[in-house]
Amino acid sequence: MIILGLLQWSSGTIIGLIGGLCWAIATLLIKKFNLSCSVWVLTAYRMLFGGILLTMANLLMEDIRFTYNFISVLSLTYLSLFGSIARFALWFYLLSKGDSTKTSAFHFLAPVFGVLFGYLFLAEPLHKEIAVGAVLVCVGIFLVSRSPYKKDIINK
Repeated sequence: MIILGLLQWSSGTIIGLIGGLCWAIATLLIKKFNLSCSVWVLTAYRMLFGGILLTMANLLMEDIRFTYNFISVLSLTYLSLFGSIARFALWFYLLSKGDSTKTSAFHFLAPVFGVLFGYLFLAEPLHKEIAVGAVLVCVGIFLVSRSPYKKDIINK
């Protein structure tokens, strides 16, 4: 967490940084070695090993409080299927078809869709600052993903 520009080195911050580093390394290795296995196989391995590590970290570091009811089970099922499995499968598919740098830029759309789905399905408010942020994210993705066509013309 960043408060007033200072990084607080809590266990969650360290785990988040390690997770980001592991994600980057895995992305580069998969792209470098051109793994030709199915996106579903890659997704299954990633979910299995990530789930085991996160479960161990959770058991060691957290108080487990989960209320079992229809809404909580439905939420967990939705996040597991669409927030994780479908997203990772789509990620590996896109990675197999394109450049890892350009493909990585699309991760910034995850919070945009989270806010959008919250607005559409949960009637959460959509403030102008959030809309401006979403537009800036989309512009940034466009700038990273656009073709270098004009750059080539200028260099010739």
